[in-house]
Amino acid sequence: SNCASNIGSSGINAEYSCDYSNNGQTHKSAAWAQSFDGGKTFTKPNYPNNRIIDSNAQPGIGYSTGEGDIGVVQWRGYYYLYFQSAQDSSLGVARAPVSSQGAPGNWYKYFNNAWNEPGLGGQHTPIYSLPGTQVYAHTPTDTLVSVGGNYVWGRGGAILSVSLDGVTWTYLGDPLILADPNSFGGANGAELITYLSAMGINGGYDIGDSFYLYYMWAEPWRGYSARYQLR
Repeated sequence: SNCASNIGSSGINAEYSCDYSNNGQTHKSAAWAQSFDGGKTFTKPNYPNNRIIDSNAQPGIGYSTGEGDIGVVQWRGYYYLYFQSAQDSSLGVARAPVSSQGAPGNWYKYFNNAWNEPGLGGQHTPIYSLPGTQVYAHTPTDTLVSVGGNYVWGRGGAILSVSLDGVTWTYLGDPLILADPNSFGGANGAELITYLSAMGINGGYDIGDSFYLYYMWAEPWRGYSARYQLR
């Protein structure tokens, strides 16, 4: 983005062929949007040809396809876009030079130790030890950090992971917030922590040694009928 001129770009989730009543049917992808007023409003240039990330699968009936549920971070001269495959739930990453503003045709997925697969229809190498697609730049160490809901070591809750290259990730220590690892719903006596998002103390996706963590919390036994946003 160019703050001085109020011009900004963003990756957005783009779904089509949706019929969620039919076993969650949808086709997921990511598209490019642009703002000329500092992010107050966005346009979709050249829609519907503004997509930047997708698998090579065709939409199906009664099941989910594509790649979406994205998170984007600016780091070391690139935009890194993390996505999840709707077919096998694997996580992948693509990147584009900041100088391209993230426009279509500039995204390449990481596959077999190289950034060589096109964003649209290309293959990706699955990423492990990454709790989700929301990723942030940790400015004091010039590393990437991700926080999300996951269940490792037989424990669950808010998990922190770190990467030195954007591809290889490592879980760090104990969960930031501990929760029952045997439930996702809160209706069986376990609380639920999910939809986690971090933010720098002064705003933005660049976080320091201190940051805000936002998440949804559901009361034990009550599930989504008693849910709250906490910080």
